[in-house]
Amino acid sequence: MSPETMSIFSPALAARFDALVTKYPVKRSALVPMLLYAQDEAGYLSDAVIAEIARRLGLTELEVRNVASYYSMLRFKPAGRYNIQVCTNISCMLRGAYDVYDRFQEELNIGPHGQTPDGLFSLEEVECIGACSWAPAIQVNYEFHNELTPDLVPGILAAYRGHAQAERPATMPRLVSHPDEVKVISRRFGQGAANIDRYLELGGYESAKKCLAQTPDWIINEIKSSNLRGRGGAGFSTGMKWSFVPKQSAKPKYVLVNGDESEPATCKDHLIFLHDPHAVIEGTIIAGLAVGAKMGFIYLRGEYRYLLEIVEKAVADAYARGFLGKNIFGSGTEFEIITQTGAGAYEVGEESALMESLEGKRGIPRIKPPFPAVVG
Repeated sequence: MSPETMSIFSPALAARFDALVTKYPVKRSALVPMLLYAQDEAGYLSDAVIAEIARRLGLTELEVRNVASYYSMLRFKPAGRYNIQVCTNISCMLRGAYDVYDRFQEELNIGPHGQTPDGLFSLEEVECIGACSWAPAIQVNYEFHNELTPDLVPGILAAYRGHAQAERPATMPRLVSHPDEVKVISRRFGQGAANIDRYLELGGYESAKKCLAQTPDWIINEIKSSNLRGRGGAGFSTGMKWSFVPKQSAKPKYVLVNGDESEPATCKDHLIFLHDPHAVIEGTIIAGLAVGAKMGFIYLRGEYRYLLEIVEKAVADAYARGFLGKNIFGSGTEFEIITQTGAGAYEVGEESALMESLEGKRGIPRIKPPFPAVVG
C-alpha cells in the first residue's frame, strides 16, 4: 500500500469516510461529521488525524484545524474513556444540577476538567444538552442520563466501571397531556410512529403522494392557507418563505431541516425526531416538491447522536420502500436525503450559520441580505 493510500483509521471508518465524501454535492461538507467520527474512534483529534482528514478532503491542515477549533464537542487532547458532561444551564440548574456536579467531583475525587488517574473518567460542566424537559441531565460520551439526583451518581459510575451500559433513570421525556389539549404536531407521539409500518397505518406519506400529483404553486398556496409558521421565534410564514425561492434558477436547490436547536428550555424538535421522524422526512419531501429541490439535509445538533440513529433508520426505511431515491413513489421524481449532526455550536441554530457548518466551515452567520431562500 502506498503512503498516499494508507489510512490511520480502521477499515470500517475509512469505508465510512469514503461513503461520506461521495454523498455530498461538495466533499468538504463531509468535514464536520468526519471529525466527529474520527474523534469517536481515536479519542481526540491528534495531529495525525487532522492530517489524514485534510488529505482525504483536499484541504490544508490549517483549514481543518480552523474548523475543528470552532466546535465545542471536538477536542485536541485525550479525555477519559467515559467523558462525563454535566449540564448546568437554566433548566438543569434550577432542578439541582450543581448538586449532581458536586457529587460527581466528590465520588471521582477530581475537579472541573479533571481526569481520574486510571484514565477511565473525565468530568466537565457544559451548557444546554437539549434535555430540558427532564432535567437535570448529563451525557456520558453520547449516553444520556436524565432526571438525576446526587444519590444516583454512585450507581451510574459503578455501572461504567463494570463496562456495562448504565441504567438510565429515565430513557426519554414523559409525555404529559391535558384533557383540553388539541394535539397537532404531537398527534402521533407515543403511538410508535418511528416505525414506518405504524406511520403508514396512521396515514403517513399520503400527503407526499398527494403533492406529487400537484404543481409547486398549488403546494405553496396550500401551505400559505394552512397558516403554517416557523417555530424558531420569528413565526414567519412557511409558504411565504418557500415562495421566495427562485423558480427559474438553473442552480441546484436544497431543503435544509434545521434540527440544531440550542436555546435552553425551548428544545422541542428533538421530541419530533424521537417520536415522529417520518413526519420530518415527509415534510422534507413536500418542501422539495414545492421549491424544485432534489435533495434535502436533516441537520441535528451534535448532542443528539442517539436521535441521529433513529432518524438514519427512518431514512433508510424510506429508501427501502421507494419513498426516497431516484424514483419516489414510482413517480419518476428524484429526492434524496442526507443526515448529519453538528459538533457543538450554539449559533448554528441560525439558518445561515447552519449552512456554513453544512458546507464544512465554522458556523458563523452570514450577512443578510441576500437571504438564504434566494442565495443559499
